[in-house]
Amino acid sequence: PAGDMQQFEEVLQEGGANLASLTYLKQLKSLHRTLATTTSSAQRGTGLGGLSMAVSGIVGKVKEQVRNLVTGSNTLPVTRIVEAITENRSTEDVENFYYFDPKSKYLGERPEGAAPRTKTPWREAIVFMLGGGNYVEYQNLQEYAKRSKESPKDILYGSTEICSPSTFLAQLTELGRRSSTQNHTIG
Repeated sequence: PAGDMQQFEEVLQEGGANLASLTYLKQLKSLHRTLATTTSSAQRGTGLGGLSMAVSGIVGKVKEQVRNLVTGSNTLPVTRIVEAITENRSTEDVENFYYFDPKSKYLGERPEGAAPRTKTPWREAIVFMLGGGNYVEYQNLQEYAKRSKESPKDILYGSTEICSPSTFLAQLTELGRRSSTQNHTIG
């Protein structure tokens, strides 16, 4: 409830905590509400036409990803992609992926319009996220690997950066500080 949150903030502030990260998260939530309102306007046929439709598509994807992260029981997009590739299933998500299989006779080449694939499911995969990864994706991939009892998987997950909880909080605090500085200089 809002009253509990207000009390929580007051206690933190009295204790000398920096609330810039919390302020930043509130701003993101406000932006989300604004985008959701724009999306509902677009669905009713009002608003800015094509721009509203584009925003509604983006908001829909963000909502799906947030729902996947919050519920914890769903398979995340990265895991669905890895599953489709390692099980040799053709889906819209993976139709344009390049395959690097040392056993392939097309090593170093790619026939026009086709991705060479082996017929047997893969046992090992390396997943590398550019721009940062997270523990939720890693955990979801490991759960998938454990579920694959018929064909056990070894999945190596890496990224350009994986933040610890304290680093993540520090980054949110910095974003909140920058955001409040921009708001004061603009308004």
